[in-house]
Parts: sequence; C-alpha cells; structure tokens
Amino acid sequence: MKSNYDVVIIGAGIGGLVSGCYLAKAGMSVMIVEQSNKPGGSCTSFNKNGFIFDVGVHYLGSCREGKGILFTILNDLSLNDDIKFLNCDPYDRIITPNEDIYISKDLARTVAEFTKWFPKQSSNIKSFFNFVLSKDLVSLYGKTKNLSFRDFLESFFDDQRLISILSIPLGNIGLPPSKASAFIAIMLYKEYVLDGGYYPQGGIQKFSDLLSAKFESFGGQIFFNRKVESVIERNNIIHGVKLEYSGMINTKFVVANCDAHYLFNKLLLNETKEKKRVETMIMSASAFVVYLGIRDNIKKLFNKHLCSWFFSSYDIEKCYDTNYRYCLEKQLTISEDVDYLVCQLPSLVDDEIAPRGKSAVRAMIWVSQNRIESWIEASQNVYTKVLN
Repeated sequence: MKSNYDVVIIGAGIGGLVSGCYLAKAGMSVMIVEQSNKPGGSCTSFNKNGFIFDVGVHYLGSCREGKGILFTILNDLSLNDDIKFLNCDPYDRIITPNEDIYISKDLARTVAEFTKWFPKQSSNIKSFFNFVLSKDLVSLYGKTKNLSFRDFLESFFDDQRLISILSIPLGNIGLPPSKASAFIAIMLYKEYVLDGGYYPQGGIQKFSDLLSAKFESFGGQIFFNRKVESVIERNNIIHGVKLEYSGMINTKFVVANCDAHYLFNKLLLNETKEKKRVETMIMSASAFVVYLGIRDNIKKLFNKHLCSWFFSSYDIEKCYDTNYRYCLEKQLTISEDVDYLVCQLPSLVDDEIAPRGKSAVRAMIWVSQNRIESWIEASQNVYTKVLN
C-alpha cells in the first residue's frame, strides 16, 4: 500500500470496481478499499457444503449486444469473451391468485403473456411496453420526472390487477409503486426487467471476481478487510482518507461507492448542503433472506427460469409499503401473514450451483433496516411461508 494515490475508491461493489477499471485503464493510480473479504458488494456469492448461494443480485441485466449498458462496459474493458453467461429466457415468473406470467427478453412473447391474461387491455399493454423501450432518456425524463410509477401505470391502464402485477418488479428497488419514481422504474424495466436473465456460470461472484482481476491488471490496487474512518476535506478540497489501523492515504479524488447516509454522516466531518439533503432521505426496505440447500432436484417441479415472484395478494402497496412505513413511524409491525415471497432458482439454469441431484434456492421478503423486531418477525414468517 502506497501513501499517495490519484484516486481512492471506497467500496468494491460493482460501481467501485467499474469506475476503478476505467480510471486505472486511463493511467491513473487507483486504490480500492473494501471492508469485506471479497469484491462485489451485493453482487457476491458464498459456498456452504457444496452449495453456492448468491447474496443479493439474482441475475444481471442490460447485456444485449451493442446496446446494453453492461454489454458496453464489458466490451470497453475487453471482458465479453472472459465471462460465460447462461442466458435464461424466460427468466422471471410472476404468480398471483389468478395469473401465471413469464417475462422474456422477446418483447412479443412478453406482450403475448400479459395479453393472454388481460385480453381487454391488449392495446394498452402494447402501448406501455413500446413507450418503455422506444423513447430516448431525455424524452422519458421529461414526460415522467414528476410522476410516481403508480401515476404512470394509471395513465395507461384502468385494470387494478394489471397495475399491481406490473408493480411487482419494483421489489428490485425496495419501494412501492406510489413511492417509486416513474423514471427510475421505467429504467428498471428498460435495462433489467426486459433485458435480464444473464446468469454468470458458477454464480454471481464470478462476475465480481472478473472485474476485480481486470482492475488489478490495469495496475489498480485493491485492499480487503480495510475500513475507511473518514474522508479528509478542507475548504471543499479533498486531501485524503484515513484508514482504520493504517493511517492517512493522500489523494485528490475520492469515489464513494457506499451508502450516502454513511458517507455524509460518518465519513465527511464537515457540514455540507449535500449532507442536509441526504438527512431528509428515507431508506428503502432491506431484504430478509433464507438460503436453502435442498436434497432434491427442483427441475422436476419448475420450468426453466431464474426467479419466481409468489403473491397471494394484489395489494402491492401493502406488501412493499409496510416496510416503507417502518422507516417513517418506526412502530408498525409486519403482518403475521406474509402476502408474498420471492425465490431465486439458479439450479434450474446452472448445474454448478449445487451438488449433483440437489438444488440451491434463495427466498426473501422486504423488511425495515431500522427495527430489530422486524427481522425477528420476518424470520418466523419467511420460514413458515417456505415450508408451506
């Protein structure tokens, strides 16, 4: 570890790794500091008794050739030939009391799936998906910047069940449709929901490890099990970072690939206008996850796909907003009846994920980060839901 770097990056999540690769490739001296023991952040995996479990991300998106954001990044970094995606299509399955819908990269197939269940909404379904996919970002932002995703959906549909089903993928950002930005939700659809299912063979960690190795090949240095105590700033000029147990590292630039609350309340010691703005922000829901190693092959039970969304209720606001209101009021409790469960099923796609004849499954619901009671309740509710 040197005492001077052009750039110090806090966090080896995907944002930190990608920015580190570009900066190091451009010839800058770059250091990444990561408090965990591996790269990737939410894009990591762990091995338990021969089962590989993905911690957060259930597949990658936006990898369509020539146009996808992630494809462009991998191409810029000369990594497209180094990673093998098991391209599952369809990849998402939404199961409600009355519908069983598969989502595919093939727009015509996805439109046909929704139209099969909602034939009276056929023209509106086509208009919705065409709007999401055909508009440029400037046009999208201009038309949706002041709308929630619920407002946006209601401008296309009057069928509340269909609106609810189209809101289910917002679980990827941890917000209910009334609280989610229409523009962000549309980008989620455009670059992930409708261009998803790219699963790195061997688990999500393979992707993060590849980026980490590429960063080091460009001359970057990455340090694990290290924690940044503070960012040193005087008169709005960055001077360095202070590491726990390691002292001061001098740098003119810091890339903070970490939580905004943590950055402005823990690492930056001076008062700034950005800090005041961040303090008004409310955290979205976190996830309670159960990792299951199953002694049987679930290929006998499910068609090939990567993620199932099981909902016994059409009240998506209730399913997702219960946890949002936790953050506001800090006194509500999770309903005893969990109305949904999201399951990642990589064993349907990748034979390396579990021992021969067995399966790995990840089940989760959303909970508040602020109250320990919510995690205790979630543990009871999720286990009951999985067993049933």
